[in-house]
Amino acid sequence: MHKLQQVAVYYYTQILLEIKKSLSRYRLRENLNQQDFAEQINITQPELSKMETGKRPIGKTVAKRIAKAFGVNYQIFL
Repeated sequence: MHKLQQVAVYYYTQILLEIKKSLSRYRLRENLNQQDFAEQINITQPELSKMETGKRPIGKTVAKRIAKAFGVNYQIFL
């Protein structure tokens, strides 16, 4: 892998980590546990956990549900 590609991958990874941190920060700010919030956005708690840890991407549909729950733009979760 070329140096430029390595740098791009690094920054992409950092951006993804920040998105995942944003999700848990919003949830915790609202004093919601994973189970309650998962039910609110119509996914399972294990799915939410994987999204918060970066093991599963947040799709557009779920991002829109999350954003609606928090009153923010869904694109911050993509």
